[in-house]
Amino acid sequence: MADASSLLSTVSRNASRGDKRLFVSSTARFSINGWARLLLDNINNGLVADLHSGLIPADPAFNNRNDAVMFNFKVTEIGPDWIGFDRPLAVNVSTAWRPEIHSWSSYTRTECGVEKLTIRMTWSPYAGMNREQGWNALNFWWTPHSWVNDVSILNADMGVIVDGSPFLPVRMRRLHLPYLDLI
Repeated sequence: MADASSLLSTVSRNASRGDKRLFVSSTARFSINGWARLLLDNINNGLVADLHSGLIPADPAFNNRNDAVMFNFKVTEIGPDWIGFDRPLAVNVSTAWRPEIHSWSSYTRTECGVEKLTIRMTWSPYAGMNREQGWNALNFWWTPHSWVNDVSILNADMGVIVDGSPFLPVRMRRLHLPYLDLI
């Protein structure tokens, strides 16, 4: 999770999906080719509503969630009050969503991988939503530049959970989730 020590700057102006530049309150802590992470909070479900273009209602479970969107990039340009980056924004950015840009210093684990492994859970009948045993095979939490390769997961409730872990390819040999048999 991001903390004050990794804060590089706040975003000072709104930006549109596809932009490759953000206006910031300060450029002092940025460096060319440095990795950074834009964090957006889902204030009053405004961010989620924007992501869905207002077409479907936002799930109340995500209302006011911190760090609802994390967009990682490499800094390519630094201006007097803006930074440029290597890829276009995947989402709109509103100052109402408390946009902050953090360094990657809060990532304590990187380049972690799981390869050539089979995980087999005990089979059990589907117990209903949120009543499962919780047979969760792999969880990558804030581990960028990591991987899952040539892995089989059998009878799990969840196969691979990836949260806050950019640039993490998952290449499965076999994935069998028993609840999919019910569909």
